[in-house]
Amino acid sequence: MSLTAGSRPDGTRPPAAVEEPTAAVATAAAKDRVPRKTSKAGKAGKVPWRIRLRRDRTLILMTLPVTVPLLIFN
Repeated sequence: MSLTAGSRPDGTRPPAAVEEPTAAVATAAAKDRVPRKTSKAGKAGKVPWRIRLRRDRTLILMTLPVTVPLLIFN
């Protein structure tokens, strides 16, 4: 088996390069976007604190061992 330009040892070819979208395509895609719906709080993207607390529970638990002694000794 001989290797040709652009082939791999297993006989497959790498995927072709993907072209970057032009400015006209990018602006057309931006026009097709649907605006986000507003939440109960009235602002788009604002997440209620109870949901954030549930979602970030692991991160909060990881910061407690550092935060508690910091508060005690300061």
